[in-house]
Amino acid sequence: MRARRWSLALASLLVAACALSFRAERSFELPIELEGSEHLLLDLPETGLSVRGTNEAGSGRLFGTWYALGGSKRLAEDATAEGQFDRLEDGPSVYLRSYIPLEQEGSMELELDLLRIPRDLDLSVRNAGGDVDVHAVWGYVDLELPWGEARVSGAREGVDVYTGRGAIEVRTDRNQEMSTAVRTVSLGGDVRVEQHTDGEVLAESAQGDVTVLLADDEDVDLYVYGALGVEVDTPQLQLRLPNGELRRTLQEGRISVWVIAHEGRARVATLPGN
Repeated sequence: MRARRWSLALASLLVAACALSFRAERSFELPIELEGSEHLLLDLPETGLSVRGTNEAGSGRLFGTWYALGGSKRLAEDATAEGQFDRLEDGPSVYLRSYIPLEQEGSMELELDLLRIPRDLDLSVRNAGGDVDVHAVWGYVDLELPWGEARVSGAREGVDVYTGRGAIEVRTDRNQEMSTAVRTVSLGGDVRVEQHTDGEVLAESAQGDVTVLLADDEDVDLYVYGALGVEVDTPQLQLRLPNGELRRTLQEGRISVWVIAHEGRARVATLPGN
């Protein structure tokens, strides 16, 4: 009886495999109308994404590929056309969400390559996992990833990054006079922040090491915790601790810098050449 049950289960798997034995793909370039918009929010499945800020005002472009399985080549190709993006508008915000029909779930996937947007736009990205890289977007950047590495460079308005598993690297734009606040939290990866402005910093990792490099240490309210070590090397403060926490207020202490490594090493220094 057990052998018969195994035979029936194997037969079912073979039938399912044959039913979806053809694979097709469809690359796309999606224009995004952003005239008058201030904020773009992307709600995505499991996929990586690179974002680049451009000088083109009022529009953006999204590049990627839909993949689908089907019982024939024609069915698989037709299925790729079912993948779409829903667009909602709420005042100055544009909400873009990938859409897969219920009957195609499990047999379709989306792989995004590149998003080009006006550099002054605020950007929010939510996905089901995957690496996200954002460069030269001057608006506020907000990333939330269940897993995946996050890299943000050239930020101006502010950065807020969370990943459940993966490293985080943030570099603010050095060619500006405004302050850029940075908040980064990783539950399982190293965190590195290069702060080229006098903006506040919160850099935290549950399991990895945390490094923060500051433009200078003037007027800093500093808190550092490292379970495996604390190192501070700035013009006004140099010390090392095998573990534990450190709290110092330098000058007026108007700029909050918190560096927390719950199970790793925490390091604070000034940027090379500063």
